[in-house]
Amino acid sequence: MQGDVSAMLSRRSFIAAQIAAGEEWQRMITPGAPYQPQEHAAALAAAERRIREIRMRDAAFDLNLPQTMVRVEQVSHSFPFGNQLWAIDADYRHGRWDSPEARARRDHHARLFNAANALCYWTERPQNDASRTEDRQGEPKIENFAACVSWAESAGLIVKGHPLYWPIPKAVPAWVSRYDLATQMKFLEVRVRNLVARFHGRVKLWDVTNELLWEPPLAELPSRSWPHLAKTAAIAAPAADVIRWCRFEDPKATLVMNDYGLEADSPKSVPKAKDGTPVTAALQRRRFLELIAELRRRGAAPDALGTQSHTGTWLSPAAQLTVYDELAQSGLPIHITEYGPPPNVPDEYSANFLTVAFSHPSVEAFFFWYKLSDRAVDLVRGLIHEKWKTRLDGRTDEKGVLRFRGFRGRYVLHLPGGERREVSL
Repeated sequence: MQGDVSAMLSRRSFIAAQIAAGEEWQRMITPGAPYQPQEHAAALAAAERRIREIRMRDAAFDLNLPQTMVRVEQVSHSFPFGNQLWAIDADYRHGRWDSPEARARRDHHARLFNAANALCYWTERPQNDASRTEDRQGEPKIENFAACVSWAESAGLIVKGHPLYWPIPKAVPAWVSRYDLATQMKFLEVRVRNLVARFHGRVKLWDVTNELLWEPPLAELPSRSWPHLAKTAAIAAPAADVIRWCRFEDPKATLVMNDYGLEADSPKSVPKAKDGTPVTAALQRRRFLELIAELRRRGAAPDALGTQSHTGTWLSPAAQLTVYDELAQSGLPIHITEYGPPPNVPDEYSANFLTVAFSHPSVEAFFFWYKLSDRAVDLVRGLIHEKWKTRLDGRTDEKGVLRFRGFRGRYVLHLPGGERREVSL
């Protein structure tokens, strides 16, 4: 799906690689029982019925053209279907932006998706060829992030930024540790405010925090032990600051709290905290709800709750819906932020997972992250651009009103004589 396999490690490569600090989540990716798509046919049919109920609307457009044939063509969705721009970002950083391969990669993304997740890590571990905005003190580098944002805008994509606050050793520049906590927070504030202010109104969504349920806040970073179960208040205090900074700089941006390990446990082993507490998906969902409640009490709740969806084993449709029902108790929309298929599942699983997510009324965005097979990409394309897009021929009534039921998004109405009208539903 990312186009350049060498620019983005495959799932199996990730699992086989030596696990470094900050990559311990890889231990949670293990094969489960065989996934049999046919066993879930009835649940998927029910999901498709829900999709038509919650994702479609009745349209009535007054065209002032009585009894006229109109061809209705949906050109984009209002629901964000996206992917990360890791390989596209690397194209810019390595001087490949204008190469045929890089152009083809961008074209592929824009044809398949209507959203893009641009990367703005403070830093990242050297083993990953990642975007680093201030690996060296006083040398901010955001040209690659800016290029990705500008390209995505020009392609008509909804732009997301990832991530703003990720308190994990590999993602906090080494030079930051020279300072006391108050000064570290000041550096973080400058970073967050500058990014959100510079891209005000252009980056519509931000992963405002990342993996707080598994990692320590900055104050506890020196004593990190994975999984690090910090107290809710200790997590909430700096997170609330980050959210407030973002709100000031761009009040209309959608702020997503992003985390992992929320859906399913590994069938082989469940991580344990330093005190021996088994850290299950159910525990982390409960802690996430507690964190959202604490942030709301502090007047700094985010706009959406993000679940990465790339650890544990595969989920049945019923189990997947149960997870979303539980997370929806937060009162916030749910974003699928970094989907990747579990090991050894057939290509149908990714399409089925997307279908069930799209069928839940609380899910408001779906972003892929890890590479899919070509066949899985084709199945996903068939859903987004065929099954879930509205194309039909209609006729206006005697008053010139065109009525139809369609998926929410932007449309072009093709009228007699070659006239086109753009509308939104």
